[in-house]
Amino acid sequence: MKTTNKVSVQNLVDICYAKGLRDIVFSPGSRNAPLVIAFNADDRFEVYCIPDERVAAFYALGISLSKRIPCMLCCTSGTAALNYAPAIAEAYYQNIPLLMLTADRPEDKIDQGIGQSMRQKNVYDNYIRGSFQMSSNTDMYTINQNKRIVTNAVDLSVIEEGPVHINIPLDEPLYNLSEKVEIKDKITPITSIKVKNHNFELEESLTDIWKTYKRKIIILGQGIRNPELEKNLNLLVQRGDVILLTETCANVYCDNSIQCIDRVLAGVVDNEEDYRPDLLIYLHGQIISKKIIRYFTDYPATHQWYVDPYKSQDTFESITSYIQCRNSAFVEYLVKVSSPNNNNYNDSWNKLNSQIKQSHKKIIPQVAYSDLKVFDFILSNVPQDTVLHMSNSSSVRYVQLFDQRKDIEYHANRGVSGIDGCTSTSMGFSSATQRSNLLITGDISYFYDSNAFWHPHLPKNLKIILINNGGGGIFRIIDGPTDSGHVEQFFEAHHTLEAGQFALTYGLEYYKAEDMNSLQSEFRKFIESTNSSIQLLEIKTPRLENSAILKKYFESLI
Repeated sequence: MKTTNKVSVQNLVDICYAKGLRDIVFSPGSRNAPLVIAFNADDRFEVYCIPDERVAAFYALGISLSKRIPCMLCCTSGTAALNYAPAIAEAYYQNIPLLMLTADRPEDKIDQGIGQSMRQKNVYDNYIRGSFQMSSNTDMYTINQNKRIVTNAVDLSVIEEGPVHINIPLDEPLYNLSEKVEIKDKITPITSIKVKNHNFELEESLTDIWKTYKRKIIILGQGIRNPELEKNLNLLVQRGDVILLTETCANVYCDNSIQCIDRVLAGVVDNEEDYRPDLLIYLHGQIISKKIIRYFTDYPATHQWYVDPYKSQDTFESITSYIQCRNSAFVEYLVKVSSPNNNNYNDSWNKLNSQIKQSHKKIIPQVAYSDLKVFDFILSNVPQDTVLHMSNSSSVRYVQLFDQRKDIEYHANRGVSGIDGCTSTSMGFSSATQRSNLLITGDISYFYDSNAFWHPHLPKNLKIILINNGGGGIFRIIDGPTDSGHVEQFFEAHHTLEAGQFALTYGLEYYKAEDMNSLQSEFRKFIESTNSSIQLLEIKTPRLENSAILKKYFESLI
């Protein structure tokens, strides 16, 4: 078959296929023409073209999150590559595999005043698992070196679950074709080399702590669903070995876990010492709740362990041991070493959780129309087996206040927690699955990522709820901004935009609600619609009242 005449690019395509990669997202350009030609000549790949590089990167992030296999990203040379950076940072802190292929000018053209050229080598160094540069030379030695580079890069992205960069200098002419040269090397499939922790054992001194301490808490940050991990955590909770604190984005469901940390902590006030652990074990990724971070920082455990296969972090400023291991292997070991908590300690947490849950159920029906009321309605009516995506910053926090549903999978860009790319990520994820997807987003996140709709790859299995309260509502919730005198202009970014004309521009099926009556009627039509376009439900809520209602809610829980 006819393809690019760049043999190293041909080899790159073959190696990526042999390693199990199937998706590539391009952004238009010229310098990456050999890669565009090569991947489009090979019908084994799903090829996307998205003009905005930032959107393209988050879309690829969503595909990788859905499949847990690196999606490839490819752009032209110059500043195009810099627009990948937000999504790369998010992938790094969420441990999501991603492979960036940045086309470049030949090495001798950099810093010589040539258009669309800059220093691309190692450009992402702070936020990647590895950085590689191929050579534009065409001798056999260099071609073999380039094959090793591609092989190592793909393996690294999968094994260490993170973003990896290959910079690819390309000589002109860029559009010449030739017959494909078949690669003769034996390529090891990535499934054969993925590393796992088998037969993990905790060192003796730490095992003694686990056996001895009787006020133990495991807290879970963001993660993907893992049935084996969930089963073993359930066993620990049922045995009474631990109190388990989970967040929605942890994607772990246990019947007797403490699910809604922020609302439960409202009852800890004035009795902090009663709930303080002597051993705190932190699993998974980033934690959303600032309240629990503050509590465990102000009231540190005697021992605090952080478990992660790649890096150590001291979120609570009290880490005593970093355990380099996969979470599933670590918890499997704990199950083998029974160590019941003090019954009174478990009862304190469980009774408080039950009391706060009952208070929540009494309060919510009385809440006036607001963001809080809207989230209660939405989360009570999300169809079964939905993948729920939440934008930053208020949306993901409101969802935390409501009981986790076992049938829902929860996702949000909480690695770095930026508002950029929330819509694009949900689109990429949806495109890689047959399941129904729902994005709940705020107005600032939505309009900021508006180029997410500027391409032909809009998934038909994604519905979007836009909660429009006229600005960044989070800045009326957190302490500080409202006392600064600049909240509307510089923090909240108050606006009067609505999404009706926007929906018309991009051919979205548009619904609008402004009170509970219209929400109930429009939500039903929105959910039941089977139109081939994306459905958008815009819900207007009262900008100034939202924060006061939420504050009163927390005060009433106690």
